[in-house]
Amino acid sequence: MALVDERGRLFGRVNLIDFGIGVFCLLLLPLAYGAYVLFRTPVPTIVAIEPAMLEQGKNLRIKLTGTNLRPFLNASVGAFRVSLLVESPSAAEIRLPDVPPGTYDLVLSDEAREVARKSNAITIAGPSAAPSQLAVVQVSAAFPPGPEK
Repeated sequence: MALVDERGRLFGRVNLIDFGIGVFCLLLLPLAYGAYVLFRTPVPTIVAIEPAMLEQGKNLRIKLTGTNLRPFLNASVGAFRVSLLVESPSAAEIRLPDVPPGTYDLVLSDEAREVARKSNAITIAGPSAAPSQLAVVQVSAAFPPGPEK
């Protein structure tokens, strides 16, 4: 029995052109997988947050350390949207608005879906109590006249 018969069939069953197209498609599968692995966007992770405890106030900033951070990520602390300033793929800064005291989750999202979350990541403490008694001290001094010349 011949490998290719007079009608162009491989082993008398499969058309030679159909066989070539099938082999080509099978060779494309590893290529497609390699392209997917090479070009997919890696998932960001949150490694550390410094400081994790802040006192309530204005213009609070937090340093975020992680992996695969991107400039177009959105961040939120609890229900509050915050500014995420990415310095490098492993470091970012978060600027908090005036947030009431409490413990909040930090969530990183990519447009419509959540990609990273750290539960109970940030604690905002109430303002520290002012001293109960204030002392007012008034100092007055007089210098004696110096020798005349």
